Amino acid sequence: MSSQPLDVLCPYCQTPIGPNDAPDQPILARGDAQKLSWVLLQLIDNAIKAVPKGGVATLRLNPDADRRTVTVAVQDNGIGIPAERIPRLFQPLPQSRESTSGGFSGTGLGLVMARRIVEAHESKIHVESIEGRGSTFSFELPLAAQQQHGS
Repeated sequence: MSSQPLDVLCPYCQTPIGPNDAPDQPILARGDAQKLSWVLLQLIDNAIKAVPKGGVATLRLNPDADRRTVTVAVQDNGIGIPAERIPRLFQPLPQSRESTSGGFSGTGLGLVMARRIVEAHESKIHVESIEGRGSTFSFELPLAAQQQHGS
């Protein structure tokens, strides 16, 4: 995956989206590229909104040891999510400025739709978050057949 589209996402916010662990070879996963790209953009956009100036949001792609799946993770060192809110993140409820500690609002549908797309790919979005320290959203995808055999 090229880092160039990610660098273009936030040239004005001084929040690096880094290809810290960019692989030498492309990682080819099975799935609907357009829909999965939309999921990544949603997760990255949320991460950018959550980090303070100078904060970091990172996209990581980690193939598993047996080369059958790749874990896709978007991590930030932003505001984090209170533990009691995590179970409700994927429910279609409108957000208000008062309902988020980060002070940003939205339709409240981005994560709902992201979850549905990931589930349609027979996976599940996982959330790990510590309030005041940041969040990680991740999911697994099957690798394309040629990568499963090490080509």
